[in-house]
Amino acid sequence: YVRNALMVAYSACDQPARAMQVFDEMPRRTVVSWNTALTSCVDNDCHDRCVGLFSAMVEAGFEPDQTTLVCMMSAAAELGNLPLCKWAHGQVVARRLDMTLQLGTAAVNMYAKCGLISYAWRLFERMPARNVWTWSAMIQGFAQNGLAGEALKLFERMRGASVAPNYVT
Repeated sequence: YVRNALMVAYSACDQPARAMQVFDEMPRRTVVSWNTALTSCVDNDCHDRCVGLFSAMVEAGFEPDQTTLVCMMSAAAELGNLPLCKWAHGQVVARRLDMTLQLGTAAVNMYAKCGLISYAWRLFERMPARNVWTWSAMIQGFAQNGLAGEALKLFERMRGASVAPNYVT
């Protein structure tokens, strides 16, 4: 617990190398430890490292969970790696994981950033619950893919749903 908390602290202080040093020196790791390291990579723009770390996690015999796959989707989105995006989403389906709010938002963001706006839209429309981050991911996806009109329409729809915009929106 202490080492996981230390990794979080180093990561929050923009010291991902120290967070990874703590991880590398851990005598015993759990899925939480792996997810903490993956999150540190994503939060500090070390997306290639995140992908490599994920491979090491699987090789070490750990089963990815929802948090793991949210990290992988975030890394895939930032890398613009469409095959990795499809693979990560495939893992959610293959593992029969529930499309939680966090996982769904990560998938919408991932597909939008990789230019598959129709996939992002389908996922967005199928989500039973959405928060400001989900709405913002879809609005931003439309805008970044040259669909300003759709972004503005969705923004108005969001306001009609009584969801207050945030700084991303």
